[in-house]
Amino acid sequence: CGKCMTCLRNLEGQSGSSKEVCLRKMCCTLPIEVKAQPAVGFPPGWTFIFGDARKASFRGVIHPPLINGLSIIAPNGRKYHSVEAAKIHNKAKVGDIDTVSLQFFAQIGIASYEIDSSHFLVGKGYCHEWTDIKGRKNILFGVITSCSRDSRVTDDVMFTVEYSNESASFVKSISNSFGCPIPSAQLIPSALAWGGCVAFERRHKSRRGHGSVVRSIDKSMSCKSWVTPDMRIEEMVDNGDGLTLPKLTIIFRGFKLVFSVKKSTKPDAGNGLFVKCFSLMNDMDASGGEKAKVPESLFLNAGELLDLGIYAPFRSEDKKHECIFKLKNYIYSQVCEEWCFNAMEDDHQYDITDDLSGDVHDLAKKHVLMYVNECGINETPTIHAEFDPEGSVHYLLGVSYNGSWKDYEEGLKQMNIKAGGDEVEVFVNYGQDYERARLRKGYSTLLGEDKKVALEEMESCETGFVQDVSEYTLEELSKCVDFFNSTFSNANLNERNFTMIDEEVKRRCLTVLNKLELCTKAFLENEVEEQSKVLGMLQTVSNILKDVVELKTNNFQRLSDNNIT
Repeated sequence: CGKCMTCLRNLEGQSGSSKEVCLRKMCCTLPIEVKAQPAVGFPPGWTFIFGDARKASFRGVIHPPLINGLSIIAPNGRKYHSVEAAKIHNKAKVGDIDTVSLQFFAQIGIASYEIDSSHFLVGKGYCHEWTDIKGRKNILFGVITSCSRDSRVTDDVMFTVEYSNESASFVKSISNSFGCPIPSAQLIPSALAWGGCVAFERRHKSRRGHGSVVRSIDKSMSCKSWVTPDMRIEEMVDNGDGLTLPKLTIIFRGFKLVFSVKKSTKPDAGNGLFVKCFSLMNDMDASGGEKAKVPESLFLNAGELLDLGIYAPFRSEDKKHECIFKLKNYIYSQVCEEWCFNAMEDDHQYDITDDLSGDVHDLAKKHVLMYVNECGINETPTIHAEFDPEGSVHYLLGVSYNGSWKDYEEGLKQMNIKAGGDEVEVFVNYGQDYERARLRKGYSTLLGEDKKVALEEMESCETGFVQDVSEYTLEELSKCVDFFNSTFSNANLNERNFTMIDEEVKRRCLTVLNKLELCTKAFLENEVEEQSKVLGMLQTVSNILKDVVELKTNNFQRLSDNNIT
């Protein structure tokens, strides 16, 4: 790994003629029950481990920072990758998050987080608006209750926002989200905290006085504030070539934005998403017979991002436990990870691909956001992936404001969305964890040794998906068996009139099922209290194996880009 004690000695030549074993590699081979240590600050029975931080992670939304390789394990075997995640899912069992965090971080040697109760934003009003899965506008109000900062890194500041019970209850009463329930409090990054407080003051017309957030914020401060359309409609239309594709029309601040799916300007990128802007006031006269004055370009305040809607999830089955998604991703040769996003719950993934084909499912194809392509390395993205408070992934239009007015203005020039102007293709940055997909598609930005190492790690990650089954808890193993039973059993195959399967998919599916059978048998020898459950799982795996063996194969080739209709 190049960072642990033995690797550093190897690099300095202190190991003599032979090299010492990397501590990270060695520790990763130890069984969980051997290396798990009690987690200080948590109730009895909670433990923690450090695993291989290089194991596959998937395309994700930037979220409160995680510690690479860390897993906090509850008494029931469920793993969490942050103190915040453990707190959210165990409200009655885990104490005050700030206290627990400080005690636990001190134990593992990173006790650099400090609570700043005097921060200017503590006690300020906060609001967050977003568009739900049905296109309706939702809004949530709350108060910033605490600030924590890393004393070693000046810009690593996080805030806790506590939501109003009345506000959250109303949102929950109309919600159709497949994300997660709105928690009573959430940890949010600094830019979102400042943006939410600014939005609160603008909404309540309270921008005056010494304590005003709007008056206190300056150009060096990162800021992010969601804004929602005044009206929106998404429909399926004929593109003129006999194909039916989605189109999104938005009304916002006197402009009409029309998002259409067409062939991308990027070579070999399939379809892309384009936007054309129209003024709604060009045909209107102001007093005196003159044309009413309207801005030439789509107007967004610095830090504002326009919510275009939900990217995922669209169905309950789009939200998969990580153990299930990794095996599905392996079966379909890692194509599924091109369309996934991490969920707010850090042991889940949002997956918009069909379980029986690996391609994007029919419901997702009816929404324009799946057609957005990735920007180039030197281009500024105009689409940004973010979580709403319910945990769904949204795509937002605009230019991020990261504390540099110069960079912001340059981004606006690149976005170039003008009323009556040319149609513009919009792009998103998929992030560092999308590099495996870039390597497979042939447009990776890595060069030389970095590319060679990435290719080797990509290959080891793929086989690791199956090898990791040996470390699954009984609960995780049971989830996987249920998934394969509901997907590949004869009953489901017959219901979907599915009689043929790709030969490589079948081979990989049998590999996974054999591994599940082997690991289930191992539990049968050890789990005395769960004998009947494990026996039932073993019988289920045996039945699925027979069903998959009997499936005929073909040479069907799946689409691995967004040229899908």
